[in-house]
Amino acid sequence: MLKLMCSLLLLIVLGVLLLQLDDELVPGAQALLDKVSVREGSDAYVYLLGMGAAPGEDPRAAGQAQLNAIRNWQRSYRNNRRQPGAGPILERTLPLPDGALFCNRREDGCITSLLKLESENATAQIHGLLSEHHLLMERYAEFMQLSDYSTQTISSLQEPIPEFSYLVKANRLMLLKALALSAEGQLKPALDLLSGHLVGLRIQLANQDNLIGMMVFIFQISDLLDIYYGLAAQDTSDADLRIDQLSKEEKAFEQRIAREFAMTADMVAGLDRNPDIWAVEGMSEGYAPGWSVRAVFKPNMSLNTIFPLYEQAIQYSLLSASEFAQKMEHKDVPEWLVSRFRNPLGSRLLTMSVPEFLSYIGVMFDLDVKITLLNAAVEARRNAVHSGQGLRDRLSQLPNPYYEGPHPPNWHAAGNRLCFEGPLPDTRSMRCLVVY
Repeated sequence: MLKLMCSLLLLIVLGVLLLQLDDELVPGAQALLDKVSVREGSDAYVYLLGMGAAPGEDPRAAGQAQLNAIRNWQRSYRNNRRQPGAGPILERTLPLPDGALFCNRREDGCITSLLKLESENATAQIHGLLSEHHLLMERYAEFMQLSDYSTQTISSLQEPIPEFSYLVKANRLMLLKALALSAEGQLKPALDLLSGHLVGLRIQLANQDNLIGMMVFIFQISDLLDIYYGLAAQDTSDADLRIDQLSKEEKAFEQRIAREFAMTADMVAGLDRNPDIWAVEGMSEGYAPGWSVRAVFKPNMSLNTIFPLYEQAIQYSLLSASEFAQKMEHKDVPEWLVSRFRNPLGSRLLTMSVPEFLSYIGVMFDLDVKITLLNAAVEARRNAVHSGQGLRDRLSQLPNPYYEGPHPPNWHAAGNRLCFEGPLPDTRSMRCLVVY
């Protein structure tokens, strides 16, 4: 009997020891992580961190202080993942503009209401806002001149997000400035302002190394295109008003998805042998031994499980719009590297937390499709088409980049929009052009 019990105990010990073993990362996963590194020195990133500094303060000095605080906190967190404490809160003391002129772009009628600003009172209000927030605009102009954007913090789910809200508000002020110029009879300067600003936005878009920053600039460009069309349609000159399609650099997702994967890898490293994982699972926190956690949660096996989703997203981002639409129709699911016996908790936790990358990629394709629609609409409008419905009829033969055959843009009267159909839901009207 004693011999049997000893044998069982030995088997249990051997089983626990075997369950401590983790796999190596698959080559593709390791290669993706190797693409992420902090390139020391980024004036643009530091300046953005400090953009909300109080009047009289130097944004660069404030941004550097913020960056130092973030790095100190990240070092502390990595040394003691059980008690990380709250991350540093980014200071935001520079006032942000607000009001009806800063309506949410997703609301029906928002952009249309801006295009209707023709009265002297409206232009006076815009000039008042530009004067009131001149410091924001000065800082915005300086930021837009910087072309070395690179995130200067370690990839982590807890890393603070820079204050992109300052860029969003300043971009709206730029659009309002162009509208005021147009209302005052200065159409060409207004179009020149928008064209020059678009160049800057696209440079910043190409430089973004994370998905949040990428989406921020995509949405700003989309807003600008709506205003640009509203003004370009009034132009009667022979000027070339076409907008170039998105470049390979602007559409690139590999570096941005690599950073997302590195964030997940950092989270996984923090959960390895950490009894707090039971709190993540909804159970009470405890101080179970680390080996008991490793028995059901292995970091490399967990990353190998979800890597195919990241790999698929990168591959899909390199497709054409029509190829992407075909993939969305078939809904191909990558093969999972799942081990429910050796890594039951890791397989379940991480498969529930992967971002919906395809929706991000769809937004990028939608913006490119919108540029196609804008270029055709400007040409049609300059050929004396004066109503939204008439414009749709004029564009009835316009090919939809997503599909073969006739898929002309549809007219949505509620939001004064012409919209292309697409493979994914367009909750932000990114495939739409506001027509007023």
